[in-house]
Amino acid sequence: MLQIREQASHPKQVADTPHILIVDSDSQMRQSLTRLLSAHYEIDAVADAPTAFTLAREQVPDLVLASVMTRVLDGFDLLREFRRDARVGEVPIILYSSTAGEELCLEGMEAGANDYVITPLSERQLLTRVRAQLRVAQTCRQSIHSLRATEERYRTLATATTANVWSAAANGDVVGEAQGWEKMTGQTPQEYRGSSWIDAVHPDDRLRLLEVWRRAVRDATPFAADYRIKRSDGSYRYVRAQGAPVHNSDGSVREWIGTHVDIDEQVRAEEALRTSEAEFRANFELAGIGQAQVDLKTRRMLRVNPRFCEMLGYSADELLTLTFRDITHPEDRQANDATVQPFLSGETSEYSVEKRYVRKDGSIMWGLVTATMIRDAVGRPLRTICMVQDINERRQSEALSQCQKVTLEMVAQGAPLTEVLQFVVASLEKQVTEGLMVSILLLDGDGKHLRLGAASGLPESYSQRLKDGVSVSDLTGPCGLVVTQRRPAIIADLAADPDWEAFGHLVAPYGFRAAWSSPIISSDHRLLGTFCIYYRHPRMPDPVEQWMIEGVTRTVALAIERKQAEAEREQLLRREQAAREQAETANRVKDEFLAVVSHELRTPLSAITGWAHLLLEGKMAAATQLRALQAIQRQARSQGQLIDDLLDVSRIVSGKLRLDSREVDPSKVINAALDVVRPTAEAKNIDLVTDLEAFAGTVSGDAERLQQVIWNLLSNAIKFTPEGGRVEIRSRWVDSSIEISVADNGQGISEDFLPYVFERFRQADVSTTRAHGGLGLGLAIVRHLIEIHGGTVHAQSPGLGKGTTFTIRLPGRPASARKVEITTSRNQTELRQEVSGAETEILEGLRILVVDDDSDGREVLAVQLAQRGATTNVSASADDALRKLDTFRPDIIVADIGMPGEDGYSLIRKIRDRPLDRSGLTPAIALTAYAGDGNRQRALEAGYQKHLSKPAEPEELALTIASLAGRSKYFAS
Repeated sequence: MLQIREQASHPKQVADTPHILIVDSDSQMRQSLTRLLSAHYEIDAVADAPTAFTLAREQVPDLVLASVMTRVLDGFDLLREFRRDARVGEVPIILYSSTAGEELCLEGMEAGANDYVITPLSERQLLTRVRAQLRVAQTCRQSIHSLRATEERYRTLATATTANVWSAAANGDVVGEAQGWEKMTGQTPQEYRGSSWIDAVHPDDRLRLLEVWRRAVRDATPFAADYRIKRSDGSYRYVRAQGAPVHNSDGSVREWIGTHVDIDEQVRAEEALRTSEAEFRANFELAGIGQAQVDLKTRRMLRVNPRFCEMLGYSADELLTLTFRDITHPEDRQANDATVQPFLSGETSEYSVEKRYVRKDGSIMWGLVTATMIRDAVGRPLRTICMVQDINERRQSEALSQCQKVTLEMVAQGAPLTEVLQFVVASLEKQVTEGLMVSILLLDGDGKHLRLGAASGLPESYSQRLKDGVSVSDLTGPCGLVVTQRRPAIIADLAADPDWEAFGHLVAPYGFRAAWSSPIISSDHRLLGTFCIYYRHPRMPDPVEQWMIEGVTRTVALAIERKQAEAEREQLLRREQAAREQAETANRVKDEFLAVVSHELRTPLSAITGWAHLLLEGKMAAATQLRALQAIQRQARSQGQLIDDLLDVSRIVSGKLRLDSREVDPSKVINAALDVVRPTAEAKNIDLVTDLEAFAGTVSGDAERLQQVIWNLLSNAIKFTPEGGRVEIRSRWVDSSIEISVADNGQGISEDFLPYVFERFRQADVSTTRAHGGLGLGLAIVRHLIEIHGGTVHAQSPGLGKGTTFTIRLPGRPASARKVEITTSRNQTELRQEVSGAETEILEGLRILVVDDDSDGREVLAVQLAQRGATTNVSASADDALRKLDTFRPDIIVADIGMPGEDGYSLIRKIRDRPLDRSGLTPAIALTAYAGDGNRQRALEAGYQKHLSKPAEPEELALTIASLAGRSKYFAS
């Protein structure tokens, strides 16, 4: 048979140029295809399929381009021959024909063709088809190469690792060669393939192992099991088998891959460790002293033995949630933290200390704890083992002896009986029970009443009842039994004991669950009182605790007996002291009131006098003159109001206050008062909200006095409400009365002061640091005026910082009602005027810091000093003044005494504590409304050089400043 082979006549291609084999009996077509492809590829062209097949065996082409219509064998035959041969079976083949039906194309593709094209086709189409098939073929070759490399690495790993590698079919039968299994068990591949490997497994492990393996195969889940295998020498060793399924692309299991690892030494070591652990656990659990293991990171207990649980009354599970610090007595924690730190940080290997622990029932146990550090192989701390020995009896015996000794010393030194008894109670509390409640009741001389001598932990209401004294005939609890029968009474559970059911219900609100009461008996067998202990949980005192309490009771009896000899003399001394204290209190209240009156009168006078002097000098600018007149008017009104209040109180006390009664519309009275206070509210940017019922009736009263009441309440609300706050006044008719309420969201009133808010001369703050002025008369006047109108007034406040509500109720004659709501929006008026005073020689060049919380007084003083040549700076508080010392560096300081937050005395002390280079010795003048020799002496002792009372004449103040500045020439003149 004629065979024709044609090679393209083109330059030699480089070695990596793809090789294409063209098969076509049509010579023109071969030449045409060769011409199109030879520029890019190495070409062999043959006329028939046998020749093509022979050439392909000699040199495997990268691609075959074959006509369907060839001689001898057509393109489909060629395709089948190629696919049957392993060497060329993967070569991509493109079939082509000049015409083709759908059946022909499908036949070609089913026979294994990679592509089927119809001629004629363009060069671009041909090259595109060829390049696509070459790229696909190259990708396949790379994937096969990568797969073979992976397989080689797997085989190398299986050979090199100490683990035995095995593989199994999807059904679980072992296939192939299990590396190392023959050496380990003596089984040959023929013996262990399939499922025969189970013969090498220990008989006791076979069923369990087969069940685990079959379940893994069934569920296609990873497999892991430890079991024993029989070695070739007949011995058994533990191995660990692990395996995982390998999945096909459709998710089905293709095979299993796994390993066997010899873990015999590990298992033997674990068994030895378990044996050692069991021995340690037995010693740990059966030890006669408390033991615990502690984690160093969390400080929590890891393990505790039964003895430790018994000592503290906790279960093991409860203790494992706690740390040693949690069960340590609160008073011992700080000292314990300091001493245990070197041990926990690894500086020491052992630690020992005696301290108190608090049991679950609240009782106290003294323990001697000894701890040892457990470290790892490289010496790092792992955990601690603590042994705790109960030394309660010894320590309580020592404590009782010490308590008796100190108690007798206190009695000998004349300490009051209450102090002695309180010491005894405190000593008992430290030793017996954490948080226990104790009362010592003393029998009066008449033998019919008991009063509280000392107590600890009792609820305040219960203590107060005992302080007031209890009749013996009214006693229902254990103390009553003790007094009548003179024997101890111990009730372990008040709620469960039927004999004490009534008393249990009575004291349940106080948290009493158990009680122990003992009689206090003198040496001559007289009953002196009762010693009673209450517990918050049901409990029976242990023998050591009973012995301790009995000893304390004897000590109390001895102390009372010795103190009774002095009782009468001490009672007389107490009476005398009480009378003296009452007189001193009356004097102090009088002095405080006079001091407040002085301060409240002198403060406006200071601003008035200062501004008036400046106005008289005629050196002020027009804007400053307006400010001066406004300040004088404001302070004069304030002073007038103070005087009016004093006069009203005088009239009230003397009964000379008279009313001009007539029918009054309450809404008009309220609106009149609102008109007066509205400018003040706007100045502080306070919302003044009204909600008034329109004319709905009248009240019979003095319109001017009722307006005074409303004005007073509104003024108070505005004064004690911060800037941007809210004040509300509401009125409504209730039955035949009108109810008027004034509420604010300001400072509020403390619960302690609220009952005294309407008393004369009572103020929540009368210190020199108070933030608001006043004599404390306004609300007393309000109450009196309302009461003489036949009404009531009361105050409510949730507490400090939560605002206050005053409610007035007056009898009236209601009519129809309709509501009117008016809101006055905030309006902030600011007066900004520059003050430039005339310069004089006396204070020229001096830098003066003025400290005063009163803005008017502060401003007039600064203007006065500036007009005399000084450079001034002002501060409204001590804190601000201290900050300005470093920035302003004054030559002289002029400071008020009474300021909110921190007064002038505190300010000057802090200044004198400063270094010399930070104005520590700056001369200072106390300019204050607190006059009098006592205030003067206190100011000088605090560190001021001079004390001047407000209002001070400008010339006097200037001369005093010049004097402190060392300008002596002015004094010569």
